[in-house]
Amino acid sequence: MSDAKYQILNVKDIIPNKDNPRIIDAKSVGFLEFVESIKGVGVLVPVHVRLHGQKKDKFELLAGERRLVASKAAGKETIPAVVYYDMDDQKAFELTIAENFLREDLTILEESKAADILLKKYKGDAKAAASVMGKTPKWIQMRANIHKGLSKKWRDELSSENSVFSNFTSAHLALLARLPHENQDMMIEDSCWIEDMTVDALDQRITKALRLVTKAAWNVDDDKLLPDVGSCSKCGKRSSVQPQLWDDLTDEEAVKKNDRCLDDSCWDRKVEVYLLSQIKELRKEHPGLVIIATEPLYNRQTSFTTEFNKECGQILQSCNWENSKKEAKGALPAIVVHGKDQGNLRWIKIIKYVVSACKFRGGEKTMKQKRAELDSKRWFEVLKKLDKILEKVEIKDIAIKSDQIFGLAAMAVLFGTRDSWYDLDYTQTWEGLRGLTKNAGEVVENLWRSIKPRLAEQFLYNGPITQTPEHSIRGAKTVAKIISTDIEAMFAEAAKAISEPKSWATLKSEAHREKTAKKKKAAI
Repeated sequence: MSDAKYQILNVKDIIPNKDNPRIIDAKSVGFLEFVESIKGVGVLVPVHVRLHGQKKDKFELLAGERRLVASKAAGKETIPAVVYYDMDDQKAFELTIAENFLREDLTILEESKAADILLKKYKGDAKAAASVMGKTPKWIQMRANIHKGLSKKWRDELSSENSVFSNFTSAHLALLARLPHENQDMMIEDSCWIEDMTVDALDQRITKALRLVTKAAWNVDDDKLLPDVGSCSKCGKRSSVQPQLWDDLTDEEAVKKNDRCLDDSCWDRKVEVYLLSQIKELRKEHPGLVIIATEPLYNRQTSFTTEFNKECGQILQSCNWENSKKEAKGALPAIVVHGKDQGNLRWIKIIKYVVSACKFRGGEKTMKQKRAELDSKRWFEVLKKLDKILEKVEIKDIAIKSDQIFGLAAMAVLFGTRDSWYDLDYTQTWEGLRGLTKNAGEVVENLWRSIKPRLAEQFLYNGPITQTPEHSIRGAKTVAKIISTDIEAMFAEAAKAISEPKSWATLKSEAHREKTAKKKKAAI
């Protein structure tokens, strides 16, 4: 090794080395205690530096960055150093490795940074990098992927002494690092669900949340569906772009078949745009188009947007309808918006218990059936008017006998909110509801605006007007109570606007005469 001299240097003359993988948390208890120690006794172990190759009278730090940073924090102007005046780049790198890379107390983030530095040094040769650290090439590659892929929010979280993810291993972080940063950050918000997960459980959760590109209902080569993002086939946020992070597959066709979308928000946008275009086209041919789901909606990873729900109205779940042939009596055209056959046309029949008068056995409809259909038309109008009323309702108009904040929280739990929990600012919302912030009123208003669309979903319906579902009517009555609206008066108005046909008077009198005749005949 080149000649070395012990000197006292000015801390301002020492420039940190970019090849040092150590991560210093200047706010940690251990570091603050170290600063206090330096204030008392100074730095006892010298740092190692060499003459800077480009800056005159400056020195490049090779080892001891924590001591240098702590000295500055302690207000020290100088620091003891071992200075190498004639050291080439290779020798300097070897010293940095020996002092910083081969320590046993490196964190996963520091190991990952070290692996990335070595891979770059050896131009991607994982075997050469592995030989330096005494690890396997796979170990080097995994940690380099963590360094390159992990979001800043996760880095900050893991660097915190009180992180709830302190039990996460490199295998956990390697799984997270495969995802786009926005998806990773949402996982942090979901900490209560994932902090104790095993590697296998986390892998299953992430894989389940991603969609197979081959399962897209739309043409993945279509770059006009969402012009601002382009086609799926050319998107960089797919697992096949970096197959080494996702699969052990080497066959190109197998990788393509297993290709997954890594941008769930973009996927959801495309789903809605595609479905709305399909609904628009199908309604031209089938004005009475019904909106259905073939799988439970609670299995959907994210809720449909308010705009989508407004356009579609009530989405009938699989328990509310049955498949039918097109030519069957009472068959209705329907489009699937969730589940198998998404975006496709089906023919269905509404199950009897869902609606008042959707089925009857052949022949003339009875007066009871006709009245049920007439009431269904009236309720259909009531639902449309209630939706318009709900849009204008403000927080001061809602009927909550108990504390308003408690009432809002209860509604959020019972009905949900427009935004996913990932999108809500927990701290701001909680402190606002407790009245701890100046903008508490604004927080309450925002929460109410997020609840309103979910209330509308309790009664929205867009099917045949003579088959308004009973559950939509029940939902409307519940919402009407919440917003202090007299729904019975609304129904009475609808009854006036949609009155009984005059011909029914004759039918009723005939039915009465037939009923009387039957009674007399039975009495004889």
